[in-house]
Amino acid sequence: MSSSIHRPGCVEEAEFRAGDTCDVAAMRRATPLRSSVLRLEFNLMNTPVWPSPAAPNARASCNASFGELLQGALPEHGHFLVTLPIDLHAHAHFKVSDSNDQLIVIPNSAWKAQRLVEALLRRYELPLHGELQLSSDIPQGKGLSGSTADLVAAYRAVTNCYRVPQDVAILESLLQDIEPSDGVMHSGVVAYLHRKSRLHVALGPVPALTLVAIDEGGEVSTLQFNHGQPGYSNRECEEYAALLIVLRQALKSRNIGAIGAVATRSAQLHQNRLPKRSLEAMHNIAVTIGAAGVVAAHSGTYLGIVIDALGSDHDQQVARAVGRIKALGLRPQLFSTVQCESLQEVAHA
Repeated sequence: MSSSIHRPGCVEEAEFRAGDTCDVAAMRRATPLRSSVLRLEFNLMNTPVWPSPAAPNARASCNASFGELLQGALPEHGHFLVTLPIDLHAHAHFKVSDSNDQLIVIPNSAWKAQRLVEALLRRYELPLHGELQLSSDIPQGKGLSGSTADLVAAYRAVTNCYRVPQDVAILESLLQDIEPSDGVMHSGVVAYLHRKSRLHVALGPVPALTLVAIDEGGEVSTLQFNHGQPGYSNRECEEYAALLIVLRQALKSRNIGAIGAVATRSAQLHQNRLPKRSLEAMHNIAVTIGAAGVVAAHSGTYLGIVIDALGSDHDQQVARAVGRIKALGLRPQLFSTVQCESLQEVAHA
């Protein structure tokens, strides 16, 4: 007779045979006590067979999002954004050893990750020690979801290490206590209620796009931006709702022109909140080269020209965009969209 614990999105199922021995007390600390998650079978002595001990270390990552295809507010749901996953990543490495009796987070400036890991360990009654190392190729404070990606990667690394089932609802509850978050823990393109840390609706696979982008400089604090913004009028909310409908259909049919048009309109609507001084110039370049439009980091510093990565004139469009941006005295950067992994839902009793 065997028993197993399923850990969606983490590692393979582990099998345990009746008669196997392990440290039951340790495993009680290292396993969430949810009857719907943990499935135990009993040996002939009616003694529960627990999963294997935690791994000594684990690694995980999370992709970035290039700003938002659309960001605003909806009539019934409030503030929302639509993700655009790109091929930049935050990485986390969590290690546990008997010689380390405290929780260390590197770099020590990563106080958000420190708070999240402490809360996560307490939630599952796990020991408050270990070492979390964070690294990232996502620029911080630029509106590319660098902060949220750090936290998601940290969550994944710790849960992988302790073989705790990854549960998006638990992650989002932890994020809600720290800061408004992007929806990069979900796969594909999603509409996300960032101030509530909750998924609104999944919109479909990530379209294959190349973004020829610029950084206008400086940094934007997620916390300060979200606390200092004025509300949206009923008319604005209605327009955002209509744009979301158009975007959902465009993603479903892979209509890159319509995707770019929605992203452009969203960037324009946001000019009275966090204006981009290069928006008009970037839009003019997009029109001139026949690109789909522009996409903005609404709470950041980046702007990008949206180009169909599968288009027959892709290379020529990219080259022309790069040349025209350089002619403005700006430094172009190239980004590519990417299909991303997600945390799987866990059914709760």
